[in-house]
Amino acid sequence: MRSPNSAEDRDGAGRLAQVLAEARACRVCAAALPHAPRPVLRAQVTARILLVGQAPGTRVHESGLPFDDRSGDRLRVEVCDGVSVPPVLRPQQPAGAPPSERGRGLFLVASLADRWGWEDHESGKAVWFELEVG
Repeated sequence: MRSPNSAEDRDGAGRLAQVLAEARACRVCAAALPHAPRPVLRAQVTARILLVGQAPGTRVHESGLPFDDRSGDRLRVEVCDGVSVPPVLRPQQPAGAPPSERGRGLFLVASLADRWGWEDHESGKAVWFELEVG
């Protein structure tokens, strides 16, 4: 295990800062926008997950906050399905077990998210998770 202040982490932080600066300076779409380009993004070397999306709205452009939560510090994602059966968090697959193509989604969500849960809907359920991004 490396220390949090290792040379590799510092190099990664420097590369990330350079990529972020280049992305924020991008003007490729300037002619197609109703306002000046302002790429809005956040990233940290220690991030556990990468989320990529498009947030072209005026509120995001004016605030500089990439997500719709009022604080800009939390991202909430909901996935709906037509099944009303509650989700089941299955334990991690035992070492040496044959690989399975199913049953890992909720385990990944529970492992990576700061909070998660589910809600009943008329046509099924919504599983949601939240990530602190601020």
